[in-house]
Amino acid sequence: TELFQRKENLDIYGTSAKSWVGAPILFQNKPIGVIACQSYDNDNEFDEFHLKFLTIIANQLGLIIQRIKTETEKSKIFELSRDLICVVQKNNTFSYVNPAFTRVLGYTSEELLKIPLFSIAIDENLIDQLSLLFSDLEKGKAIDDNVLRLKHKDGSFRHIAWSGTPDENGENLFCIGRDITDQKIIQDRIESSEKRFRQIYNSINEGLLYLDLKG
Repeated sequence: TELFQRKENLDIYGTSAKSWVGAPILFQNKPIGVIACQSYDNDNEFDEFHLKFLTIIANQLGLIIQRIKTETEKSKIFELSRDLICVVQKNNTFSYVNPAFTRVLGYTSEELLKIPLFSIAIDENLIDQLSLLFSDLEKGKAIDDNVLRLKHKDGSFRHIAWSGTPDENGENLFCIGRDITDQKIIQDRIESSEKRFRQIYNSINEGLLYLDLKG
């Protein structure tokens, strides 16, 4: 300790340790800290066993830090996503919803976690749809662009296109939903215009002649 103090020009406060052993905590192969033990009584308190033991602990701490960082990054992606991201349990309740639910449907996360999915759904056959989805998921099938109408908190409704995949046990459904309400409105208007045009066309008794620009 004294040699290290002199070499690094460090100031030591308090009682100096007579011996110590330490191992680096690595994150992405870079040292971010150290875990150490000190003895103030014995110059030869630690041996190779203590070093190996601390190295194992340090490696585990590095893995935990890596896992926490990964989960934090994932969480940020979920929180910032404009798409609806959720986890639906087999009893048709949410165990997780991201903030996009509030923006699209008006409900807070706390409100959604307390109510079943079918309570905000307009489709009368939703329960049958969900049962069929979970049945498919148990067979290893994923879902893609399954459109459900969900109630907004203000009483209106939104068309949500869902994609999802089950967890390993088939007990939870990881879903991503995209609000396609505006596209659906445009599509309905186009279809309505086409329908009116066909009705007008079919009701005309006179003959019609179509000519190109060359006559």
